[in-house]
Amino acid sequence: MRNFDRQKSPFVICGTTVEQRSQMLDRIYQSLLQEHAETDVFFCDAQSLFYDFLEGLRNVKLPQWRESLLNKKYILIDGFHYFEKKQSILEDLTYILKHTKATVILTIDKPVCFCKFGEEMLYVLNKGTHEEIKKMKFCDFINSCDIRNHWEKINYVPTALESAWLVWQSKNHTLKEKHTAWKTIITGYEDCAIPAGIHDLPQPSLHEFLKRYTEIELCLISTFYKEEPNTVYPYRKYFDDDGSRDWNSDSALFSTFDEAYAHAKEDGEPPHPNFVEFVKTYIGEEGKQIFVRFNLEKEIVRVDECNYLGDEKDYEIFQEVFRNMWFSLPTPFKKGDIVKTVRGKYTRPSVFADLFTLMSICNESDCKTRDGSDMTAYGYFIDRDGVAYHECIHNYMDLEYLQTPLTDENKLLLPISKYLKDEIDLGLLLGAYRNILCHYEANMAYHLPNYTKEGKELAGMEK
Repeated sequence: MRNFDRQKSPFVICGTTVEQRSQMLDRIYQSLLQEHAETDVFFCDAQSLFYDFLEGLRNVKLPQWRESLLNKKYILIDGFHYFEKKQSILEDLTYILKHTKATVILTIDKPVCFCKFGEEMLYVLNKGTHEEIKKMKFCDFINSCDIRNHWEKINYVPTALESAWLVWQSKNHTLKEKHTAWKTIITGYEDCAIPAGIHDLPQPSLHEFLKRYTEIELCLISTFYKEEPNTVYPYRKYFDDDGSRDWNSDSALFSTFDEAYAHAKEDGEPPHPNFVEFVKTYIGEEGKQIFVRFNLEKEIVRVDECNYLGDEKDYEIFQEVFRNMWFSLPTPFKKGDIVKTVRGKYTRPSVFADLFTLMSICNESDCKTRDGSDMTAYGYFIDRDGVAYHECIHNYMDLEYLQTPLTDENKLLLPISKYLKDEIDLGLLLGAYRNILCHYEANMAYHLPNYTKEGKELAGMEK
């Protein structure tokens, strides 16, 4: 019989039918009875006996009955999803875990109803529904809402390796959330090797790789906070690139992180930044730095290093393995779609154009001949002069459909889109392109931001 570690209790059996759940729980019950006395194991139906059991635990007026319940080694509860909407169920379950010595095993009808109990408690025995939990948890780490919705629609389930990579590349999750997700992969997925890839960086165990990667991040954070001689802490605030101010703001140098953070907190003139990045810099050691990025709640969202990791194996694990990964993943986008790249809450603004008409996505190949930099999308971009050019962006998993009207020079993307979708011919494309470009150039000439209204009137541009 499987070893049920009480520290990981409660265990969860997830099955879509009553027969699935109850039969599995009954098999466990029978196995437990072969190793333990019948008085050590309590089996109850959630709807009929659970609260009788809970009342017995709390009833000090019947000490003999209460004592027998407190000393149970295993408590099996069938149909626990019955309490999904009950406000006090978390407190009730916590009371059982706290006051008894028992390992608790539950059955539920779907994984969603158990999310409220947290990652640490989730352990799925029914492989038939394990796929649903994998999909539910790791789709949340996809940056693009359109790709996330597409995966839900086609019922795509990421592998353990794909899930680990999705967590790593997320632009919207804190480091703590990522570590929790990787821990779920380690405890809930079968282990696998990481392929060598184009740069020959094989890892024999995904689980061991994730453990070491997490340890390196925690070590960097610990060193970052540690006060050391000949170190300084500058910081930089990052704002939305809305054109109203610089996209970043540098600070002075501070001798400790606490001083730097206090200064950053006081320097709070609107608009507030999206996040703040502090850099522990070692004076006299060329390029040696530790970068830690915080959101406005002082939660760490990213950690990085430069010339700090001296161990070659640790450097390979931290800086190269994830970047070496290439995946062929499904997206909903088609040739001619007008798309944009997602920035995310915790990433720097891009200095590159992020709006274009899609030509193709590089998601059909062999991972042995590509790395992460090849997860690209190609298309037509428009520069400020209205010139169309062919270029690519990284990575295609960050694409979303454009939901807002096209403006200025980007209006030129529309006839290109229609032509690529075979909705208009070449003649209409050229005519529409010239017409839109002429209107755009006339509008730009009309505004002439370096001249006053009076000057424009003298030149006949204003009435």
